[in-house]
Amino acid sequence: MSGILLARRAGGFKTGIVLPNIGDAWLGGFYAGLMDPTQAGAVPANDANQGGKPYALIDLGASAENSSVQYKTTNDSAPAACSTVWDGLGATQAMISAGSAYPAAQYAAGVTVPSDGASQAYIPAMWELLALYWQFKPFTDSNYLTAETGSTFPGGSVTQGYDPVASPQRPAFTSSVPGQTNLTAWKTGGAQAFQISYYWTATEFSAANAWLLYFTTSSPGRLYRYGKFNSTRLRLFRRIEL
Repeated sequence: MSGILLARRAGGFKTGIVLPNIGDAWLGGFYAGLMDPTQAGAVPANDANQGGKPYALIDLGASAENSSVQYKTTNDSAPAACSTVWDGLGATQAMISAGSAYPAAQYAAGVTVPSDGASQAYIPAMWELLALYWQFKPFTDSNYLTAETGSTFPGGSVTQGYDPVASPQRPAFTSSVPGQTNLTAWKTGGAQAFQISYYWTATEFSAANAWLLYFTTSSPGRLYRYGKFNSTRLRLFRRIEL
């Protein structure tokens, strides 16, 4: 989606916002699509943030990645704001305020971004990072399909690929959908490509674990748990409300 974003009263979008094409350089990073937590059924009832407005998601790209960082220095509870499927910005801000026990958030706090009206750099929530897998899947391997269970948050069964905060909303994966991105820079080996690794989200799974997303050729696209004091890769985002 690109061009002038017209007002949609149901979604609350502003008029006069010009969006580039997916993957184009924009606001210190790369445009990665629309998110809309106001859509019916988008935000679960136990999410810490029941508010929010539609926003454009910005991938800060490979240059802002951290190749190995802890979510937390201990495997215990994160701030309540981390119980969110969509508000990585709020979760990151809460972890920054909580101090040095949150290395990934402290890393995000130290990343300089332009003064352009968009947000600070932040750790994406689980459905924000999933939105980038849908847009920028780097490889051709079949997607992981088995639902995840056992989480304290959001609880129940998490369907792989399902992203109701993305706009348009994303259904469950099939083995072949999404396929590899057609954007060369995000294909494996490209300048902006996700590495073959796990990536942190800001979302708490349980007291001891946080959600991460597999950008791997084994279990591609899998949302899964990881002990918070472990280290893995981190990709940072920005957003601008629409």
